Amino acid sequence: MEWFDDPGEDQIEAIARLMHLPAELLGLSIGGGWSRCTVTLETPETSDSLRDDAMWFCAGEPVQVLLRVERHWFDVAQARIGWSGQLPQLYPVDLVRRERRDDVEEDLAWLERETLGAAKRSQERFAFCRFCRTIAAPEQLFRADPPVCHGCGSRYFGAVY
Repeated sequence: MEWFDDPGEDQIEAIARLMHLPAELLGLSIGGGWSRCTVTLETPETSDSLRDDAMWFCAGEPVQVLLRVERHWFDVAQARIGWSGQLPQLYPVDLVRRERRDDVEEDLAWLERETLGAAKRSQERFAFCRFCRTIAAPEQLFRADPPVCHGCGSRYFGAVY
């Protein structure tokens, strides 16, 4: 899709175009801060029906929610971080799918409920590093109790990643 060639474009506008929904209403439903992302699908928690060429968007820091936009449906999932060597990868977990409806308000209400729910479930897993006080997903921790992020794990404990 050629409109993704403009890195300065607001991704909520891009998502709205893909979903054929008004951008202002979509932004009120799912919030901002969305970016295009690459998602890895090779995990037992994902559906076999997902294709590699799907358009995925993510939101949150660390990433909390994934949104997949297809022609006839859209998916919302929690984001999990996995590692391939030193490279982080995103995996969708607890994916929910909705077929598009003709009722814009109903679609927006569903999107709001599911994105907020996925974000809340993701946030419940997060911890603050005891040294730098940054928030991290469990997959980004050197150790969990007390929580120490990878950066501080390297700095204070000599961990090499």
